[in-house]
Amino acid sequence: MISGLFHPGCTVSSLERALRFYGETLGIEHVRGQVSDQPYLALVTGLPACSLKLGFARIEGDDVPLELIECVNPPAGRSGAGFGIVGSAHLCYQVGDLAAAYDRLTRAGVSFLAEPHPLGDGPWADARGAFLQDPDGFLIELIEEPARRNGHGRLVRTHHFGLTVSDLDAVVNFLCAQLQLTETCRYACDSAYIRHSSGLADGQMRAATVSIPGTQVAIELWEFRTAAGAPARVGTNSIGSGHLCFLVDAIMSTHASLSSLGVRFVAPPAEVTAGVNKGAYAIYFWGPDNLRFELFQKPPLASA
Repeated sequence: MISGLFHPGCTVSSLERALRFYGETLGIEHVRGQVSDQPYLALVTGLPACSLKLGFARIEGDDVPLELIECVNPPAGRSGAGFGIVGSAHLCYQVGDLAAAYDRLTRAGVSFLAEPHPLGDGPWADARGAFLQDPDGFLIELIEEPARRNGHGRLVRTHHFGLTVSDLDAVVNFLCAQLQLTETCRYACDSAYIRHSSGLADGQMRAATVSIPGTQVAIELWEFRTAAGAPARVGTNSIGSGHLCFLVDAIMSTHASLSSLGVRFVAPPAEVTAGVNKGAYAIYFWGPDNLRFELFQKPPLASA
């Protein structure tokens, strides 16, 4: 069914500002942008008369780019995402030397939410991490794993994509039983790292990680005992929201199979009619907590 990860994505208020931040400030080597207003976008996203500015930021040597979306039409609003808010997402990058990255980015004017701190729990318990926010408040985590420390403060690769959920069991079941991904870790904790990073008084949570075929990028799920506020407004035109786009080899049969299991799609898969992915097919769908996902089938020449 799912054969890989095409990209994580987030919605921004200004593509130009976001590309400067991810490229010039974070130091991601490959950034590019484009305007896309083809009719197929309305079918893929479920947004009438959809017009987008799309950008991509990819670390040298990493196969997974970050997709940056500025929704020109229909007008975008704020998602209200943040620490402890159901529906919120965060993106984690691995760095070679967290202290060096922290110093470099602080000098560049980046305001971290807190100084680096040991994770202490879960599959990366021996790692250290630190959170910052992009210009629209989207959470970015930097993580250093001791075994892979290389003394350089540059970003090395996309490490994981995190989602805050209301019911951990329901989301794990959706990802694993319906999408056929694989749960790799489950734990409960009162996370000093999360309290240190977020300022939340209650760091008690249940958490899990899920693997995706064909990539090292994991999905990390958090269920907080105490929600920090109302659920985020998750949508393609909600600034600060995130999504995951999965690769599939046969999108029509995958769509039919998942639809029969009750998965909510915005429409049947739509053909991409312009740009570098002309001939591809894509479609958005929803998970628990209105979490947003996408299926993508590469164009024939790209698949060969």
